[in-house]
Amino acid sequence: MADSLLISIPQGWEGDAAEQTLASDETTETSDDNQATPNDEPAQHSPAEDGDRNSTRVTEGQVQAEILRLMSDGQVWSNAQLKRTLPDHLPLSPADRETAAFRPHEEKWEELVNNALSPSRGNSLHSRGLVESRGRGLHQLATLLGQDEPQTSNDQPVEAPDAIYRLPLHEVGQEYQFSDLSLPEGDGDQIYEDGYQRRLETIVGEVIELEGPVYLDLVVERVARAHGKQKAGRIIQERVVAAIPVECRRSQDGDRLVLFSKHSCPETIVPLRPSRADWRSHRDIPLIELASLALPGIRSKKSTEDILAHFSRAFKLARLRQPTRLRFEEAIAIARSAIEAEV
Repeated sequence: MADSLLISIPQGWEGDAAEQTLASDETTETSDDNQATPNDEPAQHSPAEDGDRNSTRVTEGQVQAEILRLMSDGQVWSNAQLKRTLPDHLPLSPADRETAAFRPHEEKWEELVNNALSPSRGNSLHSRGLVESRGRGLHQLATLLGQDEPQTSNDQPVEAPDAIYRLPLHEVGQEYQFSDLSLPEGDGDQIYEDGYQRRLETIVGEVIELEGPVYLDLVVERVARAHGKQKAGRIIQERVVAAIPVECRRSQDGDRLVLFSKHSCPETIVPLRPSRADWRSHRDIPLIELASLALPGIRSKKSTEDILAHFSRAFKLARLRQPTRLRFEEAIAIARSAIEAEV
C-alpha cells in the first residue's frame, strides 16, 4: 500500500491538527498492481507464468532508462513527445495498455512516465538530479543545463501584496477532487463544432465548480483529454475560454489565470486540499491555496526560512530553486497579510 505524504507540524506550530495529510495516496512507491522488484529488475515468473507474457508489465526503471536514452540527444522533451515516442522503444504488453486507474484517458504505462518525471517523488528523475525542468511539462538532461539557478537573497523579501486577504475557517480542506469527464467514444471531435458550445459550457462549469480555484491551463488540459486530444491547440483553448461562465471570479498568479468556484473567491485564503502528488504538484496549486500552508508557522512567529523549510518537507523537495522559492514566498506574503488584517 502506498504511503500518505504527511505535513508534520513542528512542535509549537498552531493548526487544525498536529499532523496534516497533504496527499491521500503518495506515489513514492508503486501501486500494489505495479510493484517493481529491487533494482527495478522484472519480477521472476514461474514456468507456468512464463507461458503468458501478456500480463508482464514494464517497470519504472525500464521507463526511466529509456527516457534518459531519448533525452541524450540534448533536446528539450515534453511529456506528450515522450509518450508518443516511448511505445516504439518499450516492450509494452496488453497489461501495459490497459486503462490507467486514476487517469481514465491514459494507459497504465503512461502512469510510470508521470511518476518518472514527477518532481514530488523521491525516486523520480528530477529528484535524483538527472533531469531538470525547462518549463511546465518540459524536461532536459540535467548535465546539459549548466550551473544551478541562484537562490533569492534573504535581503530581498517578496513585497507584501496590495490586496487585503481574509483567513479561511479551516487550514486544511477536503481531499482534492479530480474531474472525471468521460465522453462516449467517438464524440471527441464535437468540440470543434459551433453547436457543441452549450455542452462545452456545462463541462467547463463542472470542472471549475469541482476543482476551483484552478488554473485555466489545467481546465483546458482536462477538457482536451476528455475529448481524446493529447494537446490543446489554439481552437480548443479559445473554445474553453469562451465557455467559462460569465459570473466566474478570476485572479492572476503571474502569467496563469486562476478560476474560482462559486463557493470560493480571490480574497479569501483557500484551505489546502490534500491530493495525490502525481495528480497535482505544488506548481499547480494556486497561491491563494498554498498560503494556508504558511498560516501555522506565521502564527507561531516562525521565520520565513523556517516556513520555507516546512514547505520543502511538505512537498518532499530536496532543495528550492529560485522560481519555486519565489512562489512559496508569495504564498507566505499572502498568509502574513491575512493574519495582519485580522489583528
